[in-house]
Amino acid sequence: MFNWLKRLLSAKDVKTTATTTSTQPGVAALKIHGDAQLDMGEWQAAADFYRQALAIAPDHAGIQNNLGLALSKLRQYEAARDALRRALAIDPQSANACYTLGSIAQELGDLDEAAVRLTEAVTIEPNFAAGFAFLGNVYRELGRTGQAIAACRRALELDPGQSETHSVLLMTLQGSEELSQAAMFAEHRSFAERFETPLLLHRRVHTNAAEPGKRIKLGYVSPDFRRHSVAHFMLPVIEHHDRQQFEIYCYYNRPDGDEYTQRFVESADHFLSCASMSDEDLAERIRADGIDILVDLAGHTGGNRLPVFARKPAPVQVTYLGYIDTTGLAAMDYRLTNGDADPPGNEAFYSEKLFRLPRLWWTFRPAPDLPEVVPLPAALNGYITFCSTNQIAKISEGTIAAWAEILLAVPGSHLALMGIPSDGAMAHLAQRFAARNIGTERLEFHRFTTLDHFRRVVANADISLDTFPYNGGTTTCETLWLGVPCVALTGKGFASRMSYALLKEIGLPQLAGETHEAYVGIAVELARDLGRLKQLRTGMRERLGASSLGDEAGFTCALEQAYRNMWTAHVDRAHSGSGRAA
Repeated sequence: MFNWLKRLLSAKDVKTTATTTSTQPGVAALKIHGDAQLDMGEWQAAADFYRQALAIAPDHAGIQNNLGLALSKLRQYEAARDALRRALAIDPQSANACYTLGSIAQELGDLDEAAVRLTEAVTIEPNFAAGFAFLGNVYRELGRTGQAIAACRRALELDPGQSETHSVLLMTLQGSEELSQAAMFAEHRSFAERFETPLLLHRRVHTNAAEPGKRIKLGYVSPDFRRHSVAHFMLPVIEHHDRQQFEIYCYYNRPDGDEYTQRFVESADHFLSCASMSDEDLAERIRADGIDILVDLAGHTGGNRLPVFARKPAPVQVTYLGYIDTTGLAAMDYRLTNGDADPPGNEAFYSEKLFRLPRLWWTFRPAPDLPEVVPLPAALNGYITFCSTNQIAKISEGTIAAWAEILLAVPGSHLALMGIPSDGAMAHLAQRFAARNIGTERLEFHRFTTLDHFRRVVANADISLDTFPYNGGTTTCETLWLGVPCVALTGKGFASRMSYALLKEIGLPQLAGETHEAYVGIAVELARDLGRLKQLRTGMRERLGASSLGDEAGFTCALEQAYRNMWTAHVDRAHSGSGRAA
């Protein structure tokens, strides 16, 4: 989630029109008090001061705007909208009022309205960096990759110092087909040049005891110790860690939590909510805790703390699981991966040393409420139903071209598309398919609804079609568990080889093609062979269970051995006086 509030608080009242009422006795003082409370996060107190001021000066656009901002943080969205609309009625050129209306629309799931309001904000104020940054994030959620990239680049031109904006740009670029591996690496290195290089002179020597057999203090940093895909993969690891060999610290970068968060609290030796801590303060806390190996579980995804890792608070730093590419940071010593996802030669595109695990880089613990596998839908429907379970930002033009070819080659087939965020996104997708002669009668659009609905749609599909160049991950595991085979296109980088690695692990590498033509051919051939589809469907859970995906204890042991090897290498370097990982 983009931190829009922080940015807006740094630019309150931009382009709002001063009125004569602002000089009335008491109004200015009340506004000052309200602004102070707003800056401290005391939303209700701020709203109270603003309402008192507006009782005297109801036509003050800036106070109406800030009241709307405070009310939005209190989740009183209708009242917030009323205040912001009054601000716009008084001052139609209030970029901040448009911005906050856009943020409310996003919070309420109306991304189309959010895009409209944010576009208004940056039209009114062409140098509104926060507006462009937020617009880039919304465009990405809407699957408008090109517009998202342009908005993020404009935001960084206006305000180069926003690491969060740069991370959003890097995430968005993953869905682009236009960048080579080398170009993508250069984009990540530019992040490091901007946010890591200025910190190099301030690095300090670590005082951790360089003992090879010591009990290692292991720290995990993530915004996703909650109901999230990362939590599904990491909770079994935290639960299985050998406490004789490792002392586990979790640094949680969100202010709220849920039942999954509580399970992490109970499973870790130490758990710290750090969302309110500055990068410098968190780095100092990690140093004070004496962390030996610090593991980033977010990469450039939302809520990351890469600027903390850039400060090198731990002697060994590792990036793992949450992101599908390099961090770009020289301070990040290792990236955990495996040979199928990162074959030899990929080292050239990472700032980290690749540590290839001898198995897949995760386990999969099926949710206990996943339904049983149902009979092959095509046998009942009389036609093949394909499905896509990936977010819309991953649906590239090449993906649409391949899907259209598949649908045209399999008469009567349908394609169910999950997680469509808005009516506008749905219409845009329909246009993209129409340009390739696929009408809406062949498409089933499903909005973001409940997890149960998602699972029902998947269970009623025959074949899952993966996206490229950015493959699926968590949803692919669930899709397979529901008996639905996945067809993938294998690329060169990690993001485009995740599905191949997963399919190979469960004995189905033949479902991953190396070319566009092979991808289409595999899907079409599979759709024409109902006997094979039935066989795959009924045996899929057995395949998954027999693979390393279900071996939580074994995987955790392999992960711990990787950590121990990293630590031993650090000890050897420390004793020899050499530098970082070779």
